[in-house]
Amino acid sequence: MAGRVITVGNHKGGVSKTSLVANIAADSVRRGCRTLVVDMDAQANLSELLMGHDFQPETTTSDLLASPDIEAGDAAEAIVSTQWHGIDLIPAESDLENREAENGAEPGVARRLATSLEGLRDRYDLVLIDTPPRISLELTSALLASDGVLIVAEPDADARKGARRVMGAVEAAAAGFDHKVAVYGVLLTKMDQRLVSHATERAQFLQAFGDLMWRDSIRDRAAWRTAKSERVPVFGLRRRDTGSHEAEGDLVRVVDELFVRAGVQPSIPTTVEGA
Repeated sequence: MAGRVITVGNHKGGVSKTSLVANIAADSVRRGCRTLVVDMDAQANLSELLMGHDFQPETTTSDLLASPDIEAGDAAEAIVSTQWHGIDLIPAESDLENREAENGAEPGVARRLATSLEGLRDRYDLVLIDTPPRISLELTSALLASDGVLIVAEPDADARKGARRVMGAVEAAAAGFDHKVAVYGVLLTKMDQRLVSHATERAQFLQAFGDLMWRDSIRDRAAWRTAKSERVPVFGLRRRDTGSHEAEGDLVRVVDELFVRAGVQPSIPTTVEGA
């Protein structure tokens, strides 16, 4: 079965999207998935998280979008093995933010990423694309390369508006490029069930997105921030406590749900039990 390509995005920053992409990838590897992540954000936070501060990539997603002569499979030349077990990466660099201004008017530029990734579905079971927190050439390129999108949001009004803008980008991809992108749902992060404001905002999300809202969420736990600081998956922390077990449990449930919704099939099926 061909691998699945999934964009993860929102129009608002600070929703833990990049950290979640890295952790979904890490948990997918535990389940037997051949996993590739693609960094389409000029901040390159995903690349830094997986490779370290001193990483200097030779070929990046910026190069893929800049090339008018891109051919099927060219993305393979940009793939590097990361410091996280089993995860491959196509990195980003700051120059990516110039692609829209310098190349945005060129014919077919938005399809270059999709073209470059052709053929990699046979090599990977799962490809995750991290995107910038804005509607952009990078997001459009990611959507045109993807089977579907997972929208990540924190429980506030701005993130809800951002999620709607991503939905608009999905509709634009269908209308302008004749490319249908499945919406795998809207996932809330940084949830604190003790806060009335979060419960109220969740109800607002449910009203806005209906069946697209995930029942599960990522609860606000210090373990997520510690894991990011240590540059390890949340299940790889050196010191384990109740919060880290809860964070891992949330991650496992989210990946369970994503695999069902997206039809992800690991090459070597294994069992991962939640915390």
